[in-house]
Amino acid sequence: MKFIFYHGGINTSRTMVVDGVEECRVNLSHWPNNQTPEHLKADTSTEIALNLAVDPYADRLFENIEFVSNNHFDTDGLLSCWAAIHPHEALPHKEFLIRAAEAGDFGWFTTSEAVRFDLVVSAFEDPQRSPLRAHFAKLDDTQKYQLIYETLLGELPDLLYNFQTRYRELHEEGFARLAEARSALANGAAIIREYSGAGLSVMDARKEFPLTSRFNACRHDRLLTFTEDDGGLLCEFFYHIVTWFETRTLAKRPRIDLAPLVVRLNAMENGTDARWRFDSLAALYPRLAMTDLLGSRVPSRLSRELILSQFLEFFENAENPVH
Repeated sequence: MKFIFYHGGINTSRTMVVDGVEECRVNLSHWPNNQTPEHLKADTSTEIALNLAVDPYADRLFENIEFVSNNHFDTDGLLSCWAAIHPHEALPHKEFLIRAAEAGDFGWFTTSEAVRFDLVVSAFEDPQRSPLRAHFAKLDDTQKYQLIYETLLGELPDLLYNFQTRYRELHEEGFARLAEARSALANGAAIIREYSGAGLSVMDARKEFPLTSRFNACRHDRLLTFTEDDGGLLCEFFYHIVTWFETRTLAKRPRIDLAPLVVRLNAMENGTDARWRFDSLAALYPRLAMTDLLGSRVPSRLSRELILSQFLEFFENAENPVH
């Protein structure tokens, strides 16, 4: 089978789409609205493809399939495509592949090596840092991602053994930042409170930390962060990206539309020019924050205690509605 980055002219009747969701003959994905066979489903697309590798009926799914495709580029996409095309080469590396896919898609600090691998893979599409960046100017997006996939698929499985030395400049600095944030949060740089009834983690931080680092330090997939600014109290809420995917083993709280909470908070702000604004639930990391018209966070007039009480009341009521 041959990899082809998904495009409008692809022969869908002979194509297996892995990780993304598009019209095709066979779909292996953990995205919403996927068509993955029930017995193959898993938390990442990489694990789904590895499940297919040991499925005694795999030949039926591969029948008449000529192309493996994806509609985007990331670590889970790359590794699931490789596992679909070269299942017997991929299987001996199963645990590492899954940990790397989880690091990429969920932002989890699974293992140091898996996180570094994800940083290397992710850098390949960066127009400033990619080893392939000299070619990007003359390519459209489809050609660009075809080149990236072909290059990295061609380097596997050797890439699993040599990425730390071969592409040191692509992971060293980014990993150091993540490790520093991880260490700081583990050593009291933020106060974290967990509210199981609302499925909410609350972080009071003295400075900004990467969102994935914040989530890794917390228990829940709903995170409210308070940060003191020179102008006052900055506040933002996020749903974890894991709540967007269809997963099999992960305990998750549902995404709940925060529109009623937005209305309540804005009424309490009492006429300020800035507003509480909430992204669509379809966003990967839906955000609720007090922002200006450009989307930059601005201080709220409300106290930390009042804001927290509104979030707790909203989620606790949503989890346990009164009939």
